[in-house]
Amino acid sequence: MDATKAHAILCNIAVICVGTMAVGLFFYRHIRQSTPSQSFVMTGKVKTNPYNLLDLFAATLLITLLLSPLITVATSTPEAPDAAQSASQGSTDGSVSNAISIALFSLVLGICVFLFASVLRGMKPNIVFGLSRLHLFNILLCGAITVIAAYPLMIGIAKLQEAFLGSEEQLQKVVKTLLETEDAKLKIVLVSMATIVAPLVEEIIFRGYLYPVIKRYSSRTFAAITISLLFAVVHANLPGMMPLFILALMLTLVYEMTGCLWVPMVAHALFNAIQVFLMLYLQNG
Repeated sequence: MDATKAHAILCNIAVICVGTMAVGLFFYRHIRQSTPSQSFVMTGKVKTNPYNLLDLFAATLLITLLLSPLITVATSTPEAPDAAQSASQGSTDGSVSNAISIALFSLVLGICVFLFASVLRGMKPNIVFGLSRLHLFNILLCGAITVIAAYPLMIGIAKLQEAFLGSEEQLQKVVKTLLETEDAKLKIVLVSMATIVAPLVEEIIFRGYLYPVIKRYSSRTFAAITISLLFAVVHANLPGMMPLFILALMLTLVYEMTGCLWVPMVAHALFNAIQVFLMLYLQNG
């Protein structure tokens, strides 16, 4: 399957995901309005009480921003092979600066979401994200256990997907660049993005903010499934979508169980580090 068709399918899945989220929120609101005993303050260690309807609007804008690259690729006119190759060669010299720019933009976005969810509403980040709930050893232990538990499930769903849909590999653009480039500086930047920037920013956005906001107006199960699917779709890797969905569910589950955002951050970073190591090791081997 070519990349354009894969992105079109992912775009359709994204529309289904967002549509389901919108319909689900409307449904839950209707149920709670007709049942006054139902509270909008959901139970669990991930707190939802700081959030309100303004956050639903902010979450909508954030989801639109996250999906915009996927939609742009899916709706754009494919370039001719020669033009695409020339553009790729022409951007080689600036690839390191481009990667750094993307990393900085991601960090700024993560910081803005972090501040908006906590400091700007007069709340301490430690309370909102449970950053001081666990000691370092427990954070590392829970993160490692999460990865160990997630791997068999991800491999199983990948094998199941392969049995029904066939074997097909489609690398993310950043992964493909990491494997193909001989620029040491670019490798360092990409590895840093995968093991440090992505886990921090993605966990702040998906688990730290979007999950509790959607949970606030629906339920833990509904929020966990829809946000995990969104997480998988945003990575723009159709063959890897279901394994990523399982990973996201595990990260959400461990966040709900511990109430400490450091745990999914560590688990996410550890998972990415293992993946990067295996890819580079197998490439050199």
